[in-house]
Amino acid sequence: MDLTHPILMDGATGTELQKLGMPAGTATALWAAEHPEAICSVYRSYLSAGTQFLIAATFGANRAALKAYHAENRVSELNHSLVALAKDCAAGRAIIAGDLSPTGWLCAPLGDQDFEQVYEVYREQAAALEEAGVDCYLIETQMALSDLRAAMLAVRTVSQKPILVSVTADSSGRLPYGSDMTACLVTAQAMGAAVFGLNCSFGPEEMAENLLKLSLYAKIPLSCKANAGMPQQINGNTVYDCPTQAYTQPVPALYEAGVRLFGGCCGSTPAHIAALHNALQKLPKKDFIPCQGEWLASEQAIFPASGAYEVTHVDAQNLEDVIDEIPELDGPLCVDCNDTAVLEQLLRHYQGRAGYAGRGIDPAVLEQLAEKYGLLVI
Repeated sequence: MDLTHPILMDGATGTELQKLGMPAGTATALWAAEHPEAICSVYRSYLSAGTQFLIAATFGANRAALKAYHAENRVSELNHSLVALAKDCAAGRAIIAGDLSPTGWLCAPLGDQDFEQVYEVYREQAAALEEAGVDCYLIETQMALSDLRAAMLAVRTVSQKPILVSVTADSSGRLPYGSDMTACLVTAQAMGAAVFGLNCSFGPEEMAENLLKLSLYAKIPLSCKANAGMPQQINGNTVYDCPTQAYTQPVPALYEAGVRLFGGCCGSTPAHIAALHNALQKLPKKDFIPCQGEWLASEQAIFPASGAYEVTHVDAQNLEDVIDEIPELDGPLCVDCNDTAVLEQLLRHYQGRAGYAGRGIDPAVLEQLAEKYGLLVI
């Protein structure tokens, strides 16, 4: 992806399919696969509006989410068919992204699922998307840093294609389950995400405020997929009322701040995407300039890498105790460990970006752990 120019993504899928007859409460991926003419109509409308980046309708096509519809054994079939439809409609005119949504499961201590179980749900879907031939992966509407990390690690087991990450956050910058959006950015970019951004939650004006905050810490380009305003119930129908002019108003400032991918979330239509297309055409070519500095992260906050933090010695004997104490840490996890297997097991459990302040592990191995988990060697 050439990110010296802005890239136009597509808009909402679910709300557009509802206009074409999809009942409320239906699993979008299931209905889209069973009504190929409808999803192709949506794809083509966005392509006609100028989108360069088509997101396959695989949101929710994972084993955990499909279980509620007794379709947990259709993961491979659904992801293959929905990607094939997107590729056929695009006919080479757009990047095809595989869409990975939250699983609906929560890792402990937020929920009762083991991290590896959540990871495996994502790995199964990612493998199907890779077989189907997507160009990149969009891990979106993430509500917890643990899910985000599980999804990124899962994708990297099956593919080296670009990973784009997008979270949903409130006006304070918190995700629904308490993770800090800046901590998610710092962690995701350290783990190799190509793009980080926001989707859902807000209309463009409110989302722009959060993106401008994120831009202060972004070493990778940002993305913006705002709702078409906030939903309102009118005569029993959900209505989004953001006009196209207001929808595109923040674009120049966001582009200046490092946003390079623009698209739409709930309630956005081909008209909103066409308006974005027109707005992006007016922007000059501008290189993305990464911010300076390094940060560590817990799930709730970020910390300058230059700070003085308590260093925890970890070995096979105290590993489980250290893992249990992670939620009680006041700062980031900084470790001294000379056992590669122990260090990697700890990193899988730590929801954030950890620092390594020890000796005894081959620098080449540390480099691999840094690439995989975002570990910062201090």
